Parts: sequence; structure tokens; C-alpha cells
Amino acid sequence: LGWAGFRVLYPINKADKQDEIMTMLGASYFRVIGKGQTYGLSARGMAIDTALPSGEEFPRFTEFWVERPKPNDKHLVIFALLDSPRATGAYRFILRPGVD
Repeated sequence: LGWAGFRVLYPINKADKQDEIMTMLGASYFRVIGKGQTYGLSARGMAIDTALPSGEEFPRFTEFWVERPKPNDKHLVIFALLDSPRATGAYRFILRPGVD
């Protein structure tokens, strides 16, 4: 079996509890939250032909790379490639856990 996505854990609310602060959900869907927040809607890396009678095209993230943080870093860098029949994209996410 393959995998559907991944999540990033970080003790954002309490030092002794690893909270989920980012999740990559499959296709190009992802969610990120800050301290004291709860998840709402998902974001998409790209949307093509939404709400058209011909149907929507769903690009998907096909590859991810996570940059290993240095010991004192307060951020995480994630690179991603997105692909579909009509579009290609390269993404660089910089995740900085905090209030925002």
C-alpha cells in the first residue's frame, strides 16, 4: 500500500504534548494551525476548472522532501512537487509554529 499524506507534530500548546500542526491530506489538500487554534477548511495547492460542468481537475502533490532542521532552528522547510495533466508546480513551505 502507498500512503495518503503525512502530518507534522510539535508541542505548540503544551511542552509535554505533541500537537498536530500541519497535515498534507492527499491530492493537493493541506491544513496548518497555530497555537490555540483548531482546524477549519483545507487549503489546496492548486484548483483547476472548479464548478464547471465539464468537471474539475485535481492536481496532486507527487513528491515531498523535508529539510532536516538544525538543532536551534524554529522552523521546518518542506518542498513539494505538484502535477496534473495541465499543470506542474514546485512548492516551498516554511512552517513556523506559533500563534499565527
